Amino acid sequence: MTVPSGSGGPGGHADPLPAGDSGISAAYEVTNGGSGALAYTILFDFTTDAGEVMGNTTATVRAVGPGATVRGTVRLGAPGPGSSRVTRVKVSRVTKVPAAEAPPEAGACPPSGVRVTADDGDAAMGLRVVGLRLENCGKTDYALDGYPQLELLDGDLSPVQGI
Repeated sequence: MTVPSGSGGPGGHADPLPAGDSGISAAYEVTNGGSGALAYTILFDFTTDAGEVMGNTTATVRAVGPGATVRGTVRLGAPGPGSSRVTRVKVSRVTKVPAAEAPPEAGACPPSGVRVTADDGDAAMGLRVVGLRLENCGKTDYALDGYPQLELLDGDLSPVQGI
């Protein structure tokens, strides 16, 4: 917007755009109490004293063996313009899957040569939809016929019966 000088137009200032790292971080540890290796995806919320979320970060911890503890650090990154002061970090969501079934790291092709990923999904009118993406990142052609076969697991990774 251009305001001619001396026009008495709108006043005020714009906050500078954030650059770089905020310097805000949190240490965490993940302990696998199960009997098999697990991969964890953890969503961390960086909040104010009032509980307002100023930003969040996702960390993926791969192949945590039974009884093993893995430590790591997450960083907030650049805060948004006008953000309030971050005073706390809380774990918002933890998802775990058997390590052998975890998706490979971005850019890495699994030994099978086929990568399957799921999107965040969507819900409306009582229905939930999750998109599955199949990527042939290997050197072999694959023919697809039919529908994906899925198994519903509970929070303890046990099959849910009767659905």
